[in-house]
Amino acid sequence: MFRYDWYVTTEDLDDGFVEENILKDFAKILNYLDNSYVKKTCADIALQVIINGCYYGYLTDDKNSITL
Repeated sequence: MFRYDWYVTTEDLDDGFVEENILKDFAKILNYLDNSYVKKTCADIALQVIINGCYYGYLTDDKNSITL
């Protein structure tokens, strides 16, 4: 089965950006993904597809995480 790893990178930015703000936003994004349990959720969905042949779910987005 897939490992469902994710990788976050920054974009190339022009001058004028404050490094501290970029690091805060980057940490915020990583925290959001950690709270979403991406690897566990994707593995659970894949298992349901193997067992049942399909998966039906609802996606709800909260400011702190994603829930399926």
